[in-house]
Amino acid sequence: MCINSCVAFTGPRANADACTECGASRWDPQRLADSGGATKVARQTFHTIPLGPQLQALWRSEKGATEMRYRTKKTAEVLAELQQNGGKLSNYDDLFCGEDYIRAVQDGKIAEKDSDMVLLFSIDGAQLYAMKESDCWIYIWVVCDPSPDIRYKKNRVLPG
Repeated sequence: MCINSCVAFTGPRANADACTECGASRWDPQRLADSGGATKVARQTFHTIPLGPQLQALWRSEKGATEMRYRTKKTAEVLAELQQNGGKLSNYDDLFCGEDYIRAVQDGKIAEKDSDMVLLFSIDGAQLYAMKESDCWIYIWVVCDPSPDIRYKKNRVLPG
């Protein structure tokens, strides 16, 4: 990635030698000079854990697939209660009772079936040194489809 964290050298920038935003060299100038330009070592790297394979893994067993269907079941219950009680719920016990979620389902932005999954994204960063020479960011995904009693367990919170 760019030494100034502007861009990642992937996709259309995979072969770039300098940042397209700030112009900083992608390569470590000392190693480049020491090798006469033969050894190109990135000045800065970042690591990420792809989300897709982690989500697919949650459906790989019968037990996991059953747990992942909680959202679909709860949504159907909430919608039925709203219809029966003139738009009122007797108990708000999960995020699937919330107005924003219900509206997204009713507008078709979130499918009532298993074809969609609901994720919560949380990010935080810290400056590690006073001179702003280094910072660190971490983010997580919380898969909301399982029931609340397992949703926030360590094995269900996915690192980014």
